[in-house]
Amino acid sequence: MDVKNTKVDTSLNTDLANQYVEIFYSQKIVSCVADALNNCTQTTGKPYKKFLIDRYLHLLNMEDIAIKYSFSRSTATRMDNKALLEFADKFLFSQLMNQVSPVIDLHVYQ
Repeated sequence: MDVKNTKVDTSLNTDLANQYVEIFYSQKIVSCVADALNNCTQTTGKPYKKFLIDRYLHLLNMEDIAIKYSFSRSTATRMDNKALLEFADKFLFSQLMNQVSPVIDLHVYQ
């Protein structure tokens, strides 16, 4: 049997391997999101963790957030900005600690 000129189609294997790489990357990102959220500050003056959960997981609007936390709407907006900035810091750190590549940087640079 002469196998010298036998062609093997590896595209299916490559596609499957790429899918596994994407799944693994996605799982690492989800884990980093959870780590970042769990590491956000949760104190009386800075209820960032609970604030982010209510705002982005429970999908409360800013008016409902202001009522729930006894804030004015403008204070709730400032709190949202501070909580998001802290989350971005924690998320970046978590990715670096877990050797995620490429890193997703949520910071807004001006």
